Amino acid sequence: MALKRLWASLTTRRLLVVLLFLGIFGRALREANDPDMWWHLATGRAIVTQQEIPKADPFSYTRAGTRWYTHEWLTEVGMFTLYQWGGKAALIFTAALLITLTFWLVYLQCAARPHVAVFLVLAGAFASSVSWGVRPQILTMAGLALCSWLLERYRQGARWPLWLFPALTVLWTNLHAGFLLGPAFLALNLGGDALALWFKRSGSRTLTWARWRALALATLATLPAAFLNPNGWTMLRYPFDTLTSSAMRSYIQEWASPNFHDPGLWPFAVVLLGGMAIFAMGRRRLELTDLLTFWGFAAAGLFSARHIPLFAVLAPPIISRAIVWDSARIQSVTTRLFLAINWSLLLVAVLVVGWQFQRVRVQDRQQEAAQYPQAAVAYLRTQGWETRRVFNTYNWGGYLIWEGLPVFIDGRADVYGDAFMLEYLTTYHLTPNWRRPLDKYKVDCVLIESRSPLATLLLEAPEWDQAYQDDVATLFVHERLR
Repeated sequence: MALKRLWASLTTRRLLVVLLFLGIFGRALREANDPDMWWHLATGRAIVTQQEIPKADPFSYTRAGTRWYTHEWLTEVGMFTLYQWGGKAALIFTAALLITLTFWLVYLQCAARPHVAVFLVLAGAFASSVSWGVRPQILTMAGLALCSWLLERYRQGARWPLWLFPALTVLWTNLHAGFLLGPAFLALNLGGDALALWFKRSGSRTLTWARWRALALATLATLPAAFLNPNGWTMLRYPFDTLTSSAMRSYIQEWASPNFHDPGLWPFAVVLLGGMAIFAMGRRRLELTDLLTFWGFAAAGLFSARHIPLFAVLAPPIISRAIVWDSARIQSVTTRLFLAINWSLLLVAVLVVGWQFQRVRVQDRQQEAAQYPQAAVAYLRTQGWETRRVFNTYNWGGYLIWEGLPVFIDGRADVYGDAFMLEYLTTYHLTPNWRRPLDKYKVDCVLIESRSPLATLLLEAPEWDQAYQDDVATLFVHERLR
């Protein structure tokens, strides 16, 4: 009987939802070769082996001893633990699962389920996919989705979410520096509801003043909750230091405004413009809080591509509430033939996702070899140069840290600061004073991309000798090592 009930349970409506999340999970399976992943793994390794959280930079020779806010320490411990258990495959699978669960929370907040909601969630998932991968940032996307879901439950009458907002902040603060988005999102909703109450534009989801005050107290409680981390209250300042870094906005692509010549950003434009069109043509008036949330996070996404995933998890439920849709009129066919077709489609989808996971695992190994200087690092070790001062490209810093080499620079832009990043770029971009940083930091070796302009120039520089070259990397050594 149980098998018979299970067989009959896969209606076309349920199949649509299952296929949605299998599709998101399959798309989220991607190679784990983000440049920053390596130094996150190395940090997790250091915390686990040394049983303490670093407070000063242990990885570079240029900024050694500089104050370092290890704000993602819990994520890094988790990443290293997963890596120890199942290698990069475990990281890939877990990241895809977390992304899928994030959009499950988005789906639960949507109106017009399942038919309209499925396509809105899919659009949001595609829009956010530019930032997917084995990266701590996906935890902030998940945290915002969870915060939004808790708030929706509170709007529906539950009181227990009030206690979870501070608890979520404590966890979030130790996972990623985007934790202030939680209190900011709650404050935005409080502001929108207050305006709606004040100007008598309340809707069905607008809080009463009594429930508004209770949510305001819970929001205030999230601020001291954020102090519960190894860096204390100073973590409240950290996100603002990052957002105001001019070097990061100028030279790190994902911090710049989105370039819509990139097809990967078109889904964001579709969700943004599609939402605007639905709001303009819809017969259902949106509540003021929804409009403030939609436009506020859309502006954040237009300011920096890194913020697009935040818009992508908040926009689908808002757009769905502007659509008038009667799902009850669509019949769910449950004849034997259709049930057989549904289960066949589900089986095919599961097999495709399994094949995708295996394909990503194989491609991950190939991509790592093509993207990082594995052979050049092995050569450095054979020559006994692994402790020498190496000038490295920014994107290779994390990998070299994982390999145990002291680096010139890596993806921890907060450690290096704007002035140092400009020094690095002086050499990398071959400005007239390109030798000055190499001399200032007494660089012994330069490990750079084989096809970079710097590699071409060093071939002609008398004080530098080419010691190794392959298709990925070229290693130059200073005349001091001759």
